[in-house]
Amino acid sequence: MKMRFGAALAAALFCIFNLALPAFAEEPVSVIYHTKEVTGPGVGTSFTIRTDNNHQSPQFAGGTVSFLSNDASMRQQLCGLFKGADGSLTVVDGGVPENADKLVSAISAAGGTVDAWLITHPQDDHVGALYEILHNRREGVEIKNIYYSFHNFMWYAETAPEEQGMVWNLMTEFDRMQAEGSATVLHPGLKRGDVINVSDSVSARVLNDPLRLDGSVYAVNDSGLMYDLSFEGKHFFLPGDMGPDGGDILLSEGVIEGVTADYCVMSHHGQNGLSESFYRKLAPRACIWSCPPWIMDAAPGNTLGLKTYETKQWIQSMNIGENYCTYNSDIVLR
Repeated sequence: MKMRFGAALAAALFCIFNLALPAFAEEPVSVIYHTKEVTGPGVGTSFTIRTDNNHQSPQFAGGTVSFLSNDASMRQQLCGLFKGADGSLTVVDGGVPENADKLVSAISAAGGTVDAWLITHPQDDHVGALYEILHNRREGVEIKNIYYSFHNFMWYAETAPEEQGMVWNLMTEFDRMQAEGSATVLHPGLKRGDVINVSDSVSARVLNDPLRLDGSVYAVNDSGLMYDLSFEGKHFFLPGDMGPDGGDILLSEGVIEGVTADYCVMSHHGQNGLSESFYRKLAPRACIWSCPPWIMDAAPGNTLGLKTYETKQWIQSMNIGENYCTYNSDIVLR
């Protein structure tokens, strides 16, 4: 996630979070945000869930989908775990470095072996925990395959110098692993149409080639990969932090033609991500918001420039009533 905040402003978020956020200028968007473990619409839950989706419990044939909240700091992150009914485990991005302990525990609880680790783009709030695990050679985690597509380092250094540190760290770690003959297989250079077969019931399709939008404020976000993850008969749309400019370019190229989005992970943590026209074309059935309260509850016209409120208005106008958020706890879907 790239938010062009200064260091002082980023630090100030810690103060902002402990104050009441500004009241909405108008009535809040009435979308339901699930923050508790759910086992299917209307089953074993204490909140209202739309029941017109014709889902049966369990939804994933014995598989489990988790999106982890960041319990170590206030920062946003994207960390998805897909535990297949056959025991396979797919991780998406992984989140911030300070939350690595929680991620290691979750992986260990799922058997300790990651069959496929999918990276959308190399920003700290997406790949920081992966770097921490690899660099410190954390016990209890075996990673069989890592899939990604990065530009050369100098592009990141010139385009977003404030973010080059994590890119350098991760690229250097990958080089070390190859030099030492690591058992982890690296799969760089993914391109549109590539298919990653994790197991008989889990696969991921790469939807785009990495963009190079030099000069864009969200150039690194727009350089990421989007995935269509097929998991136990359901499809998860994973756009990473894709921004409005990159998203609209890819929309015009037809990358989501024929894509089914049973679940859409909201781009850029639900704000300043994909455009309204992109989401309307995608037409997701349910949405997953990977963001903390200070992003989710951002009021219209807030001083940070967050557009979560506007995005929620789009989702409400599309009548998408099934939404999940890592607001104060993990999302767990079975």
